[in-house]
Amino acid sequence: MGALAGIHTTTAIKQSVQGTHLMSMIRIASIATLATMAIAANAADTSFGGWDVRLDLGITPGVKELKAGGDVGSTADFSASTSMQYAFGANYTYAIDANWGLVVGPNLTWSSAKGDGEGDASDAKYTVTTYGIELVAGAVYKIDQHWKLELTPFVGYGTATSKLEIDGVSYDSDAVSAIDYGIKFAGIYTFDNHVMLGADVGYKSWSTGSADIEGTDFEASGSGPTASIFVGYAF
Repeated sequence: MGALAGIHTTTAIKQSVQGTHLMSMIRIASIATLATMAIAANAADTSFGGWDVRLDLGITPGVKELKAGGDVGSTADFSASTSMQYAFGANYTYAIDANWGLVVGPNLTWSSAKGDGEGDASDAKYTVTTYGIELVAGAVYKIDQHWKLELTPFVGYGTATSKLEIDGVSYDSDAVSAIDYGIKFAGIYTFDNHVMLGADVGYKSWSTGSADIEGTDFEASGSGPTASIFVGYAF
């Protein structure tokens, strides 16, 4: 009986040791699996944090008001016609936590704002072509590893040339200063290969300095909704 009890005791000890080893191996395998999943998830998250570049095509507010003759001159209302803007920018996203972050960056812009005169100025057309730079800074929210949303106020400065057309005859101005400001709300999808596709809507106001055309100073301005689509790449 004593020998049999010893055999049972030895067997129990072996089974206990084997069970302990098995549990340790399961724990190690679980930790390794979780670590691999975390690394893979981090590698697949191409939509949040770091630098990206974007090429943007959109519509911008046209000429709504034209002031002629300086402070003692007159102001004419214009009906804004379809106006285009192109932009190329580099943006940096700083992740605050797993979902929220800050985005900031400069955009190089080119726009052509147009308008048709109303009332006494109905025979006039006015075009403002602007080259400038805009600084965007705002908030970003990551929905998942591909989708994110951005809300970005912006302010810009540049140079503008104007063209006044009356009865088919055009008159051009020299370059003057131009400013703009506004806000945009964007939705962005980033593919696993880091290519970005996005669209935004917003609101923008702009104005120019005094542009001399044939001895008369003209100041143009406009405001209204904006919309654009863009393609980019996230580094």
